[in-house]
Amino acid sequence: MRHAVASLLYGGIRQSAVSGYGVYARLTGNSMDLEPVIHWGDRLLGCIPKSALDLLAVSVPERLQRDVLGLSFRSPLVASSFKDDPRMLLFWHSLGLGAVIYKTILMEKRLGNPQPRIQDLGDQGLINAMGLPGSGVAALLADIQAKRNPVFDMGGPVGVSVGGENPAEYRQVFDVLNGALSRPDVFFEVNISCPNTNEGQSLLAHPELLGDLLAYMRQRTDRVIGVKLSPDQSDDSLRQFGDILKSVPRVYVNLGNTQYRNCAAVGLSQTALSRGGGGLSGTLLFPRTLEMLAVLKPFGVPMMATGGISTPERAVAAIDAGASLLGMATTLVKNPFVVPRMLAAIS
Repeated sequence: MRHAVASLLYGGIRQSAVSGYGVYARLTGNSMDLEPVIHWGDRLLGCIPKSALDLLAVSVPERLQRDVLGLSFRSPLVASSFKDDPRMLLFWHSLGLGAVIYKTILMEKRLGNPQPRIQDLGDQGLINAMGLPGSGVAALLADIQAKRNPVFDMGGPVGVSVGGENPAEYRQVFDVLNGALSRPDVFFEVNISCPNTNEGQSLLAHPELLGDLLAYMRQRTDRVIGVKLSPDQSDDSLRQFGDILKSVPRVYVNLGNTQYRNCAAVGLSQTALSRGGGGLSGTLLFPRTLEMLAVLKPFGVPMMATGGISTPERAVAAIDAGASLLGMATTLVKNPFVVPRMLAAIS
Protein backbone atom coordinates (compact mmCIF):
# COMPACT_ATOMS: atom_id res chain seq x y z
CA MET A 1 0.00 0.00 0.00
CA ARG A 2 2.77 2.45 0.91
CA HIS A 3 4.37 2.03 -2.53
CA ALA A 4 1.03 2.54 -4.27
CA VAL A 5 0.52 5.81 -2.39
CA ALA A 6 4.11 6.88 -3.08
CA SER A 7 3.61 6.06 -6.76
CA LEU A 8 0.54 8.27 -7.01
CA LEU A 9 2.28 11.14 -5.21
CA TYR A 10 5.41 10.81 -7.31
CA GLY A 11 3.47 10.65 -10.58
CA GLY A 12 1.33 13.65 -9.66
CA ILE A 13 4.24 15.79 -8.56
CA ARG A 14 6.27 14.84 -11.62
CA GLN A 15 3.46 15.67 -14.03
CA SER A 16 2.85 19.00 -12.28
CA ALA A 17 6.55 19.83 -12.52
CA VAL A 18 6.71 18.97 -16.24
CA SER A 19 3.56 21.02 -16.96
CA GLY A 20 4.75 23.91 -14.81
CA TYR A 21 8.11 24.08 -16.54
CA GLY A 22 6.34 24.00 -19.90
CA VAL A 23 4.36 27.10 -18.90
CA TYR A 24 7.55 28.79 -17.68
CA ALA A 25 9.33 27.98 -20.96
CA ARG A 26 6.51 29.46 -23.03
CA LEU A 27 6.34 32.63 -20.93
CA THR A 28 10.10 33.19 -21.04
CA GLY A 29 10.59 32.15 -24.67
CA ASN A 30 12.90 29.30 -23.66
CA SER A 31 12.86 25.87 -25.23
CA MET A 32 11.05 23.15 -23.35
CA ASP A 33 13.63 20.82 -21.84
CA LEU A 34 13.01 18.02 -19.35
CA GLU A 35 16.52 18.17 -17.93
CA PRO A 36 15.89 21.02 -15.42
CA VAL A 37 12.77 19.20 -14.20
CA ILE A 38 14.79 16.02 -13.60
CA HIS A 39 17.46 17.94 -11.67
CA TRP A 40 14.77 19.65 -9.59
CA GLY A 41 13.17 16.30 -8.80
CA ASP A 42 16.52 14.79 -7.79
CA ARG A 43 17.18 17.67 -5.42
CA LEU A 44 13.68 17.35 -3.95
CA LEU A 45 14.12 13.64 -3.27
CA GLY A 46 17.52 14.40 -1.77
CA CYS A 47 15.82 16.61 0.83
CA ILE A 48 13.57 13.81 2.09
CA PRO A 49 14.84 12.50 5.47
CA LYS A 50 16.51 9.11 5.36
CA SER A 51 14.05 7.83 7.96
CA ALA A 52 11.18 8.51 5.54
CA LEU A 53 12.97 6.83 2.63
CA ASP A 54 13.72 3.82 4.82
CA LEU A 55 9.98 3.26 5.16
CA LEU A 56 9.87 2.63 1.40
CA ALA A 57 12.83 0.24 1.36
CA VAL A 58 12.00 -3.24 0.05
CA SER A 59 13.16 -6.51 1.58
CA VAL A 60 13.81 -8.73 -1.44
CA PRO A 61 12.91 -12.44 -1.05
CA GLU A 62 15.80 -14.86 -1.48
CA ARG A 63 14.00 -16.65 -4.31
CA LEU A 64 14.54 -13.58 -6.52
CA GLN A 65 18.32 -13.86 -6.32
CA ARG A 66 20.10 -14.33 -9.65
CA ASP A 67 23.63 -15.69 -9.99
CA VAL A 68 25.15 -14.48 -13.25
CA LEU A 69 28.75 -15.28 -14.14
CA GLY A 70 29.67 -15.65 -10.48
CA LEU A 71 28.01 -12.39 -9.36
CA SER A 72 25.07 -12.61 -6.98
CA PHE A 73 22.25 -10.16 -7.76
CA ARG A 74 19.57 -9.99 -5.07
CA SER A 75 17.00 -9.44 -7.84
CA PRO A 76 17.14 -9.40 -11.65
CA LEU A 77 16.30 -5.66 -11.88
CA VAL A 78 19.24 -3.34 -12.59
CA ALA A 79 19.54 0.44 -12.95
CA SER A 80 20.98 0.87 -16.42
CA SER A 81 23.93 3.17 -17.04
CA PHE A 82 22.44 6.65 -17.26
CA LYS A 83 22.89 8.22 -13.82
CA ASP A 84 25.81 9.27 -11.62
CA ASP A 85 23.94 10.84 -8.69
CA PRO A 86 24.67 8.57 -5.67
CA ARG A 87 21.50 9.68 -3.86
CA MET A 88 19.27 8.52 -6.69
CA LEU A 89 21.17 5.28 -7.32
CA LEU A 90 20.97 4.35 -3.64
CA PHE A 91 17.28 5.25 -3.48
CA TRP A 92 16.43 3.11 -6.50
CA HIS A 93 18.52 0.27 -5.11
CA SER A 94 16.59 0.44 -1.83
CA LEU A 95 13.36 -0.25 -3.75
CA GLY A 96 14.61 -3.71 -4.67
CA LEU A 97 17.12 -3.44 -7.52
CA GLY A 98 19.75 -6.14 -7.70
CA ALA A 99 22.49 -3.77 -8.88
CA VAL A 100 23.17 -0.36 -10.37
CA ILE A 101 25.44 0.50 -13.29
CA TYR A 102 27.20 3.83 -13.04
CA LYS A 103 26.74 6.06 -16.09
CA THR A 104 29.29 5.94 -18.90
CA ILE A 105 32.69 7.23 -17.82
CA LEU A 106 35.12 8.85 -20.23
CA MET A 107 38.74 9.73 -19.62
CA GLU A 108 38.23 13.50 -19.35
CA LYS A 109 35.41 15.76 -18.23
CA ARG A 110 32.75 16.16 -20.90
CA LEU A 111 29.96 18.74 -21.06
CA GLY A 112 27.84 16.82 -23.54
CA ASN A 113 25.65 18.37 -26.21
CA PRO A 114 24.05 21.82 -25.93
CA GLN A 115 20.60 22.10 -24.41
CA PRO A 116 17.78 21.30 -25.01
CA ARG A 117 18.67 17.63 -24.83
CA ILE A 118 15.84 15.71 -23.10
CA GLN A 119 12.15 15.64 -23.97
CA ASP A 120 9.25 13.77 -22.41
CA LEU A 121 7.12 11.80 -24.88
CA GLY A 122 4.42 10.85 -22.39
CA ASP A 123 3.47 7.17 -22.43
CA GLN A 124 5.91 6.55 -25.29
CA GLY A 125 8.98 7.28 -23.15
CA LEU A 126 11.79 9.83 -23.37
CA ILE A 127 14.13 11.02 -26.07
CA ASN A 128 17.54 12.41 -25.19
CA ALA A 129 20.59 13.84 -26.89
CA MET A 130 22.71 14.19 -23.76
CA GLY A 131 26.02 13.33 -25.41
CA LEU A 132 27.59 11.53 -22.42
CA PRO A 133 28.24 14.48 -20.08
CA GLY A 134 30.33 13.58 -17.04
CA SER A 135 33.16 14.57 -14.77
CA GLY A 136 35.70 12.08 -16.06
CA VAL A 137 37.38 9.07 -14.52
CA ALA A 138 39.75 10.97 -12.20
CA ALA A 139 36.91 12.87 -10.54
CA LEU A 140 34.94 9.66 -9.99
CA LEU A 141 37.90 7.94 -8.34
CA ALA A 142 38.60 10.99 -6.19
CA ASP A 143 35.03 10.90 -4.88
CA ILE A 144 35.27 7.18 -4.16
CA GLN A 145 38.59 7.50 -2.34
CA ALA A 146 37.28 10.45 -0.29
CA LYS A 147 34.17 8.43 0.67
CA ARG A 148 31.93 10.93 -1.13
CA ASN A 149 30.35 8.23 -3.27
CA PRO A 150 28.56 5.64 -1.10
CA VAL A 151 27.35 3.67 -4.13
CA PHE A 152 30.61 1.72 -4.11
CA ASP A 153 30.15 0.83 -0.44
CA MET A 154 26.66 -0.63 -0.72
CA GLY A 155 26.01 -4.35 -0.80
CA GLY A 156 25.82 -6.31 -4.02
CA PRO A 157 27.40 -5.88 -7.44
CA VAL A 158 28.09 -2.42 -8.87
CA GLY A 159 28.69 -1.85 -12.55
CA VAL A 160 30.63 0.92 -14.29
CA SER A 161 29.94 1.75 -17.92
CA VAL A 162 33.15 2.32 -19.88
CA GLY A 163 33.15 4.72 -22.83
CA GLY A 164 35.63 6.17 -25.26
CA GLU A 165 36.00 8.16 -28.46
CA ASN A 166 38.32 5.47 -29.83
CA PRO A 167 39.68 2.06 -28.78
CA ALA A 168 42.66 3.66 -27.05
CA GLU A 169 40.41 5.69 -24.75
CA TYR A 170 38.31 2.64 -23.88
CA ARG A 171 41.54 0.93 -22.82
CA GLN A 172 42.69 3.94 -20.81
CA VAL A 173 39.43 4.26 -18.89
CA PHE A 174 39.35 0.54 -18.21
CA ASP A 175 42.99 0.45 -17.03
CA VAL A 176 42.45 3.30 -14.55
CA LEU A 177 39.24 1.84 -13.14
CA ASN A 178 40.52 -1.72 -13.02
CA GLY A 179 43.61 -0.62 -11.13
CA ALA A 180 41.75 1.55 -8.63
CA LEU A 181 38.56 -0.35 -7.80
CA SER A 182 39.34 -3.11 -5.35
CA ARG A 183 35.90 -4.64 -4.82
CA PRO A 184 35.69 -8.03 -6.56
CA ASP A 185 31.98 -7.55 -7.35
CA VAL A 186 32.56 -4.42 -9.43
CA PHE A 187 31.93 -5.24 -13.08
CA PHE A 188 32.44 -3.34 -16.32
CA GLU A 189 30.02 -2.65 -19.15
CA VAL A 190 31.43 -1.46 -22.47
CA ASN A 191 29.12 1.08 -24.08
CA ILE A 192 29.46 0.92 -27.86
CA SER A 193 25.87 1.89 -28.68
CA CYS A 194 25.38 5.57 -27.78
CA PRO A 195 23.55 7.37 -30.66
CA ASN A 196 24.08 10.85 -29.21
CA THR A 197 27.73 11.47 -30.05
CA ASN A 198 29.59 11.36 -33.33
CA GLU A 199 31.82 8.52 -32.13
CA GLY A 200 29.49 6.67 -29.74
CA GLN A 201 28.78 3.78 -32.13
CA SER A 202 32.16 3.60 -33.87
CA LEU A 203 32.92 0.08 -32.60
CA LEU A 204 29.58 -1.20 -33.91
CA ALA A 205 30.93 -0.65 -37.42
CA HIS A 206 34.16 -2.52 -36.57
CA PRO A 207 33.42 -5.71 -34.63
CA GLU A 208 37.04 -6.75 -34.85
CA LEU A 209 38.00 -3.72 -32.74
CA LEU A 210 35.57 -4.81 -30.03
CA GLY A 211 37.11 -8.28 -30.15
CA ASP A 212 40.56 -6.77 -29.64
CA LEU A 213 39.28 -4.60 -26.77
CA LEU A 214 37.65 -7.55 -24.99
CA ALA A 215 40.83 -9.62 -25.38
CA TYR A 216 42.83 -6.73 -23.91
CA MET A 217 40.46 -6.42 -20.93
CA ARG A 218 40.30 -10.17 -20.31
CA GLN A 219 44.08 -10.43 -20.18
CA ARG A 220 44.09 -7.87 -17.37
CA THR A 221 41.09 -8.83 -15.26
CA ASP A 222 38.81 -11.73 -14.44
CA ARG A 223 35.95 -9.34 -13.57
CA VAL A 224 32.65 -9.72 -15.37
CA ILE A 225 32.47 -7.65 -18.57
CA GLY A 226 29.28 -6.62 -20.33
CA VAL A 227 28.81 -5.19 -23.81
CA LYS A 228 25.87 -2.90 -24.56
CA LEU A 229 24.54 -3.40 -28.08
CA SER A 230 22.05 -1.22 -29.94
CA PRO A 231 18.48 -1.81 -31.14
CA ASP A 232 19.57 0.09 -34.27
CA GLN A 233 21.69 -2.90 -35.31
CA SER A 234 20.43 -5.41 -37.83
CA ASP A 235 19.89 -9.01 -36.74
CA ASP A 236 22.88 -10.07 -38.84
CA SER A 237 25.02 -7.52 -37.02
CA LEU A 238 23.81 -8.84 -33.66
CA ARG A 239 24.78 -12.39 -34.68
CA GLN A 240 28.22 -11.18 -35.70
CA PHE A 241 28.73 -9.74 -32.24
CA GLY A 242 27.24 -12.86 -30.67
CA ASP A 243 30.04 -14.92 -32.27
CA ILE A 244 32.60 -12.59 -30.70
CA LEU A 245 31.03 -12.52 -27.24
CA LYS A 246 30.55 -16.27 -26.86
CA SER A 247 34.31 -16.78 -27.23
CA VAL A 248 35.20 -14.57 -24.26
CA PRO A 249 34.85 -15.92 -20.69
CA ARG A 250 32.63 -14.15 -18.13
CA VAL A 251 30.92 -11.82 -20.61
CA TYR A 252 27.27 -10.82 -20.77
CA VAL A 253 25.41 -8.80 -23.40
CA ASN A 254 23.10 -5.85 -22.67
CA LEU A 255 20.47 -5.79 -25.41
CA GLY A 256 18.88 -2.43 -25.90
CA ASN A 257 20.26 1.01 -25.42
CA THR A 258 18.31 3.86 -26.95
CA GLN A 259 17.17 3.82 -30.58
CA TYR A 260 17.88 6.85 -32.75
CA ARG A 261 14.93 8.95 -33.91
CA ASN A 262 14.88 12.43 -35.42
CA CYS A 263 12.57 14.92 -33.75
CA ALA A 264 9.93 14.83 -36.47
CA ALA A 265 9.57 11.05 -36.14
CA VAL A 266 8.35 11.42 -32.56
CA GLY A 267 6.17 14.48 -33.16
CA LEU A 268 8.60 17.16 -31.96
CA SER A 269 9.85 20.27 -33.70
CA GLN A 270 13.33 19.96 -35.16
CA THR A 271 14.67 22.36 -32.51
CA ALA A 272 13.33 20.33 -29.56
CA LEU A 273 16.76 18.69 -29.32
CA SER A 274 19.98 20.50 -30.14
CA ARG A 275 21.12 17.72 -32.51
CA GLY A 276 17.75 17.47 -34.25
CA GLY A 277 17.26 13.97 -32.87
CA GLY A 278 18.39 11.60 -30.17
CA GLY A 279 18.01 8.27 -28.43
CA LEU A 280 14.46 7.06 -27.88
CA SER A 281 13.91 5.06 -24.70
CA GLY A 282 10.86 3.54 -23.05
CA THR A 283 7.73 1.71 -24.09
CA LEU A 284 8.22 1.81 -27.86
CA LEU A 285 11.46 -0.17 -27.63
CA PHE A 286 10.03 -3.29 -26.03
CA PRO A 287 9.14 -5.20 -29.23
CA ARG A 288 12.70 -4.71 -30.50
CA THR A 289 14.06 -5.82 -27.12
CA LEU A 290 12.20 -9.13 -27.45
CA GLU A 291 13.49 -9.54 -31.01
CA MET A 292 17.08 -8.98 -29.85
CA LEU A 293 16.66 -11.57 -27.08
CA ALA A 294 15.46 -14.12 -29.64
CA VAL A 295 18.43 -13.42 -31.95
CA LEU A 296 21.12 -13.68 -29.24
CA LYS A 297 19.67 -16.49 -27.12
CA PRO A 298 21.21 -19.29 -29.24
CA PHE A 299 24.72 -17.99 -28.49
CA GLY A 300 24.47 -18.93 -24.81
CA VAL A 301 25.75 -15.59 -23.53
CA PRO A 302 23.90 -14.27 -20.44
CA MET A 303 21.57 -11.46 -21.53
CA MET A 304 20.37 -8.26 -19.88
CA ALA A 305 17.25 -6.82 -21.53
CA THR A 306 17.13 -3.03 -21.50
CA GLY A 307 14.42 -1.19 -23.40
CA GLY A 308 10.77 -0.83 -22.51
CA ILE A 309 10.92 -2.74 -19.21
CA SER A 310 8.14 -0.60 -17.79
CA THR A 311 5.44 -2.91 -16.37
CA PRO A 312 5.35 -6.14 -14.37
CA GLU A 313 3.99 -7.96 -17.44
CA ARG A 314 6.90 -6.82 -19.61
CA ALA A 315 9.41 -7.79 -16.94
CA VAL A 316 8.00 -11.31 -16.87
CA ALA A 317 7.87 -11.49 -20.68
CA ALA A 318 11.55 -10.51 -20.99
CA ILE A 319 12.60 -13.15 -18.46
CA ASP A 320 10.47 -15.74 -20.27
CA ALA A 321 12.30 -14.75 -23.48
CA GLY A 322 15.65 -15.60 -21.92
CA ALA A 323 16.86 -12.50 -20.09
CA SER A 324 18.83 -13.15 -16.89
CA LEU A 325 18.76 -9.48 -15.88
CA LEU A 326 16.50 -6.53 -16.70
CA GLY A 327 17.97 -3.06 -17.20
CA MET A 328 15.82 -0.03 -16.40
CA ALA A 329 16.25 3.68 -17.08
CA THR A 330 13.17 5.55 -18.32
CA THR A 331 10.92 3.72 -15.85
CA LEU A 332 13.12 4.83 -12.95
CA VAL A 333 12.81 8.44 -14.10
CA LYS A 334 9.08 8.32 -14.70
CA ASN A 335 7.99 6.28 -11.67
CA PRO A 336 10.45 4.06 -9.76
CA PHE A 337 7.70 2.72 -7.48
CA VAL A 338 6.79 0.18 -10.15
CA VAL A 339 9.89 -1.78 -9.03
CA PRO A 340 8.20 -3.53 -6.06
CA ARG A 341 5.29 -4.54 -8.32
CA MET A 342 7.72 -5.97 -10.85
CA LEU A 343 9.43 -7.99 -8.14
CA ALA A 344 6.09 -9.38 -6.99
CA ALA A 345 5.21 -10.41 -10.57
CA ILE A 346 8.61 -12.04 -11.19
CA SER A 347 8.48 -13.98 -7.93
